[in-house]
Amino acid sequence: MSSEDAVDLANMIPIIHDIRAMCNPVEDINLMKRVAVLMEESVRSRQEEVEQMRSELKPLTSKLVSARQSSQRPPNVPSPAAHAQTISKLDAKRFKLVKSIEEGEGALNEKEAEYRRLKAELKELEEKDVTNDVELDGTA
Repeated sequence: MSSEDAVDLANMIPIIHDIRAMCNPVEDINLMKRVAVLMEESVRSRQEEVEQMRSELKPLTSKLVSARQSSQRPPNVPSPAAHAQTISKLDAKRFKLVKSIEEGEGALNEKEAEYRRLKAELKELEEKDVTNDVELDGTA
């Protein structure tokens, strides 16, 4: 060992004594135990917060599901396009029916007019004295 190494070692001895005085394994162990307890409490507190948040989230999730379901069109309700098409078809059918009814009423009016004309003609014929118009053969 050289003299320089001895000097360095001699300088190091007081530093090592200072460091040894600062190191107290019992205190370090107690400090580590306190840190472990604090960490466990922190973990427990966070778990409780997570559980509370989950319990608050459950009703919100069910509300979200019901809101999604109510916002969607039920399967038995047609889409707007299908509804418009159905209305269009029904309108066309209604117009055809109205036209048929009007044609039927027109035909009925014609028949009623013909009936009135024929009835008037019949009345006229019944009132007419046919005995003067026709010579009756007494031999008949």
